[in-house]
Amino acid sequence: IFCVSIMEGIGNERQKFLSFQTGITLRSAVVSAAHGHVLSMTPRGRAGLTSGEIQNLVAVDAQKLFELAQEGHYSWSCPLAMIIVSFLLLKELGISALVGIVTMFLIVPFVQWVVRKMMHIRKLRVNCSDARVESTSAMLQGIRFTKLNRYEEKFIDRVMSMRMKEMKLLRKELFYLSLTIFATVVSPVVASGFTFMTFALMEEGNVLTPSTTFTSLFLFAALRFPINYAGKFMGKAAQGFQACHRFSLFFDRDSLGGWCESHDGDDGRRGKIDFVDTVNTSVPSTMGTQRSMAGNGNVGGGSAMIKDARGEEAAFSSGNNVNNRSPLIDVNASFCVGTPGSSSSFTLSNTTMAVHRSQIMCVVGPVASGKSTLVQGLIGELLPINDNDNNNNHPDSKFKVSGRMSYAAQIPFILNATVRDNILFGEPYDEHHYNTVLEACCLASDIETFHYGDLTEIGERGVTLSGGQKQRLSLARVAYSRPDVAILDDPLSALDAGTGKKVFERLFKPSGTQGLFANTAVVLVTHASQFLNQVDS
Repeated sequence: IFCVSIMEGIGNERQKFLSFQTGITLRSAVVSAAHGHVLSMTPRGRAGLTSGEIQNLVAVDAQKLFELAQEGHYSWSCPLAMIIVSFLLLKELGISALVGIVTMFLIVPFVQWVVRKMMHIRKLRVNCSDARVESTSAMLQGIRFTKLNRYEEKFIDRVMSMRMKEMKLLRKELFYLSLTIFATVVSPVVASGFTFMTFALMEEGNVLTPSTTFTSLFLFAALRFPINYAGKFMGKAAQGFQACHRFSLFFDRDSLGGWCESHDGDDGRRGKIDFVDTVNTSVPSTMGTQRSMAGNGNVGGGSAMIKDARGEEAAFSSGNNVNNRSPLIDVNASFCVGTPGSSSSFTLSNTTMAVHRSQIMCVVGPVASGKSTLVQGLIGELLPINDNDNNNNHPDSKFKVSGRMSYAAQIPFILNATVRDNILFGEPYDEHHYNTVLEACCLASDIETFHYGDLTEIGERGVTLSGGQKQRLSLARVAYSRPDVAILDDPLSALDAGTGKKVFERLFKPSGTQGLFANTAVVLVTHASQFLNQVDS
């Protein structure tokens, strides 16, 4: 008995260790996959997705999968224990033991009904949790607006109202959970009573001796544990399946995953985004793309090798080996925001453009004319659609962007880090080039006013910088990365006329001078018409 107890303890602890290891691995994998899926979503995939839903997925639903992994072994151990104990009861009490066994197993339909109710209630409760977290996040992100307008009480009332609805559903869910626990605890007592009555009444010679009675009670008590754990496991499984369903809906959202295969360039840097021909076809779903972009930043060089619609291999190099005679940007395609053909969609049709190295193309147009849609297509946030979707037939439809790309968004993306870290953005520090970029973007004078110079910490989302400083910081990041292709979405809008002129003259190459973008294919979205006579197209 002593040796068996030691072996049992070792086995239980080993099982717990493996369960925890499996749960942690599962939770980490799911959270990592969710974050990666968010970065690769298309605008259609992001439609209707709130930050509260994402937070609940990675914080609550991932934890439910972790808890399910802890008790997953009950799915086989509980039925096995029930079979063994039932066999011993039949051997001890004969056919009368079937009454007690059937009585205990009659609880299963009841537990299944309770589990269905719990899943329905949990689905409603999770929706309330998403709304509450979204409201709280909105308040925290706009805390300055909330404080200046004294909206604290209104936000508190809104959050507490959502919390009361959530608590009401939580109480109901816990009530049904308590029913399962009550049923699993009471069922062995009722089952043993019915079994003893049946055993005594079946034949006159059946006498409940102390040995038979206590052995049967012990076996019914032993049968209670797998049934109790099975009830708890069903509750955990219901929550886990609901979490899996929410994750499946999340991962079903449209993304750019599976578009083109990316390979390392000659300089050893990993190619993050390469766009290739889609000859008279929509972008194949079997192609994969690896993307790493948030707001604005740079994308490494490399090469892509894929097969086009005709089954022929096409290779497009990037980085320093790009052919200077071929355009770095060569587009003849259409882009659509939303579902093509729907009333709420917006389609930018038959876009044709070609930009070579050292050329500047300006994109000018009124509000809502599709300028940002074009930019989103060039950086890979929108996939080109098949011209046939718009009832057109253009056999020369193509979409190619080659080289190392950098992007400056209309709303600058600012890290909660130092000024230098925001400009370097992971690139190695080159003091001479760094100082040149600061002068070109008119940031040197601003940095001199900071207490710690370029090592000054910037507040979250650039709260300590003005709008013009954030835009120039974004431009400096693009210029420092020495890209082959620069996509600039109206970066001069927040600059005054004098500063905008200086930045334009130093970054670009008007009047024969050499700017920092002299060796870069630039697409510049702007409303500054005074610069149009100084660009190539």
